[in-house]
Amino acid sequence: MKFEWMRLAVGIWLIGTTCLSAQTPAEKVERLLDELRLPGVIQTSIGVTRTGTPIPALTTKDDLDYFTPKTRVLLVGGLDGSEASVLATLNALRWFYLDDEAKPNRDKVALSVVPVANPDGWALGVGPSNGSGGHPTTGYPPEGTAYNSATDPEAAYLWRWIGMHAPDWVIELRSADKDSIGVPRIDDQTSPSEFTHIGVKFHVLEADQLAQALFYSSPSGIASTSAVQYLLHTQDAKHLMRDWGVGVDDQTAFFRSRHTHAKPSSNASSAPLSKSPNNSPNTTATNSTKSPTSPPWP
Repeated sequence: MKFEWMRLAVGIWLIGTTCLSAQTPAEKVERLLDELRLPGVIQTSIGVTRTGTPIPALTTKDDLDYFTPKTRVLLVGGLDGSEASVLATLNALRWFYLDDEAKPNRDKVALSVVPVANPDGWALGVGPSNGSGGHPTTGYPPEGTAYNSATDPEAAYLWRWIGMHAPDWVIELRSADKDSIGVPRIDDQTSPSEFTHIGVKFHVLEADQLAQALFYSSPSGIASTSAVQYLLHTQDAKHLMRDWGVGVDDQTAFFRSRHTHAKPSSNASSAPLSKSPNNSPNTTATNSTKSPTSPPWP
């Protein structure tokens, strides 16, 4: 009898494991978001993958108000398809909207999030690939006609969303062994040593990464966007939020002072995605009129 009970228990466990492993990427994303219900946070999607999986986004009324006096920040996680970057992004969102420590930040910042920018790569465990022959961590600005890429629709949807959403800052989170901030390459001579006075470890971005492309190109065709990339060794991104102000005044001033005469590095691509889904020029996208000269966090 004891043996039969053991067989039954093992059978139930195997059935449960099979059901979980049989979840589609769309079902995994839905389950992830079902566990994240925050007051005032609106769930939407910015597009779909080649398999039809929604690319989720979380925003608020404050963030949808282009005339808000708050600094509008977009946090992007999961482009690398890693579980760690997805969880770090969601943990940052929970801290921002639920923790009393974050109240001074909430008074000054409107935060929106694309928590799983590469949902198929994350759900299938194949990141940074997206499972369709693409790698949405690179390839910015996207080329071609809108969302017709056979391999990298995620990059096109994210680029266009940034253009229409027009945040003041974009922060991309990735998983890594050590913490580091990725800064745009201002010219061929830029090196992390230029930023050592800020007191934070930096690395220079590759030419076709998201934050680099946002510095030189405009998703909306109007203006560039302030952007950085954070490499995190932990799923706890609270320290990112708390310490965001460290040196960012200097960093922003440095970028702004050189942006008017800076030229992209010889490897950089600056051609933006220029067509809307109906293959006509996009005239609805707008970029923020703000030019932040101070960090988004107090």
